Amino acid sequence: MMNINPKIEIARSNDQEQTHVTRLMNPYHQIIQLTHELSEEIYQLDHQLIEQKTKNIQIEKHLTFIEHVYQKLISIVNFIEQSVKSQEVRTIDIEKRLEVFQQLSNQEPIHGCELYNDPIQCTSSVTVDRMKQVLQHQLDLLETHMKQFIQKARYTGAILSVLLILGLVISIATYAHHQAKTQKENSLLMQNIQKINIDVSAFTSKHKQVQEQFHYIENRLLTINKDSEDIQQQIRDHIRIKEDLTNELGRINEKMKSVETEIKNKDTRKDTDKIKNRVNSKKNNHHLVLFKDVYNEQWILKQRSTAYTIQLMCALKRESIDAFLKSYSLIPIACYQEMIKGNLWFVIIWGNYSKKIEAEKAIQTLPLGIQSNSPCIRQFNTIHKKIKK
Repeated sequence: MMNINPKIEIARSNDQEQTHVTRLMNPYHQIIQLTHELSEEIYQLDHQLIEQKTKNIQIEKHLTFIEHVYQKLISIVNFIEQSVKSQEVRTIDIEKRLEVFQQLSNQEPIHGCELYNDPIQCTSSVTVDRMKQVLQHQLDLLETHMKQFIQKARYTGAILSVLLILGLVISIATYAHHQAKTQKENSLLMQNIQKINIDVSAFTSKHKQVQEQFHYIENRLLTINKDSEDIQQQIRDHIRIKEDLTNELGRINEKMKSVETEIKNKDTRKDTDKIKNRVNSKKNNHHLVLFKDVYNEQWILKQRSTAYTIQLMCALKRESIDAFLKSYSLIPIACYQEMIKGNLWFVIIWGNYSKKIEAEKAIQTLPLGIQSNSPCIRQFNTIHKKIKK
């Protein structure tokens, strides 16, 4: 079976998680861009509202100015009416004076020449007629001026009325136009606000999804960190075992050199055969250990390398293993031999678990006598390596 470097597995897992994080960050960047666009739209809408308020203020100023002009026009009309009334009063006064002169002229001249026999008094009737003519002429002129003045006043009043009506119509039309434009802009503004609210609600839902995904990523990263720590611990264990095996191999080589030296010194075939048989027996016994009703190394090699098992005990003597198997009946149980620090040990393992946590739970179900020996969890991958060596 090909062994996979745990460091490569960690690197691949980190690359996959980094790719997953990058894929999840893409919608988050899109949401940030959408937020900037919404902020710009809101800023533009606020600017439009400020412009609309400025326009409304200008319209109010125009209306105030038109109202002021209207008041001026009303005061001018009142002044014209007062002037007409004063002219009418003057006309009435002149007419009254004229009536008085007419009454005086209609009286008989008893106080004239016949009464006083005075030529100066006789000319009074002529003077009254003359004054009557003058007053009549002045009255005619006054009536003419009065008619002209009334015509001009009526013409001026009509013009002022027309101008006033035109100003009011223009003001009303302008106000109505601005009001309609304002209503249209307000309706567009409300539509934009509704769109913004919809976008904000969509943004909120996407933000929640992104937060959930980030929580999932955080939990996933915590799990990966924990698994990385376990793998690093296994790497350290592998390195330690490798160092032990290297040291053991060095001792074996030294022993082989000493044996070769011994063979050369003795130079006898019988001793050479004995030494070779002893070395070969140690090599063969490493893979040929069988117990009754117990699985052997072939069964162990068939198990998945990623699965976990529980190491119940290890002993140098076979009698200890037999005593243990007679005391406890556990299924499935297997035994193999492992070289530890130059000695060949018998090792008993029990169970096959796909997850480490299942093996931890299984330890709690073991008898107290076995739990007191501090059983440990091992992976079949490490056991396969030991057997193959």
